Amino acid sequence: AVALAYLWLARGVLRRGPSLPAAERRAIVRTCLSIGLSKAVTIVTLRAPLFILFLLAGAAAAALFETAQRLALLGTLGTWAIIAAASPMIAEAHAAGQGERLRRLVAGSIVIAAAQTLAVLLVLLVLGDWLLGLFGPAYTAARWTAVILSLAFLANAVGGPVGNAFFMIGRERLPLGFNIAGLAVMAVAVPAGTALAGPTGAAAGFALALLVRDGGMAAMAPGMLGLRPGDLHP
Repeated sequence: AVALAYLWLARGVLRRGPSLPAAERRAIVRTCLSIGLSKAVTIVTLRAPLFILFLLAGAAAAALFETAQRLALLGTLGTWAIIAAASPMIAEAHAAGQGERLRRLVAGSIVIAAAQTLAVLLVLLVLGDWLLGLFGPAYTAARWTAVILSLAFLANAVGGPVGNAFFMIGRERLPLGFNIAGLAVMAVAVPAGTALAGPTGAAAGFALALLVRDGGMAAMAPGMLGLRPGDLHP
């Protein structure tokens, strides 16, 4: 339904758009493949821990992890929203050579995304037992799992806008590389964490994977985008 709605809204542009030269069409396809693969790896990194936990620790442990992750994911809504809003402006600033505006947009995206994620983290620290208890008394055991997952998504709130900016400036191979690195860490750390501490250990392994992935992209921001710590203010 969403795809059909987009096609209907774009029908005028599609009808009158000129045909693209073959070289430009190939460049677009290459870029789309890099971005699509990066997004696919992101989805696998997000969802694979649940299946690993189910296979290694059983359905009860997987249920605790899934419930904790669903609550922690509330902190990512701000990251998704600000990336959607800022993406065209970042691309425009890059195309116009407006480096200072680009830095402000990326820095503002990080501040807004991190603020919401931090708010969810604080709520889980204070009210985690009560929120998880709404699903049943047994789910309160997932409180620290939810807190650790929120910390993981806080790393994503810092690195996610940076990775998106790389997409917008034509450096899509950088996020792809860091996504693959995060997936590799997850493939090792989540099974090891599960063996050591069940759902909480799996959450710690997932957090390590996101720290490598998103922390790595954030570390690239000064060199690639000129972003400075002083830019990160309200």
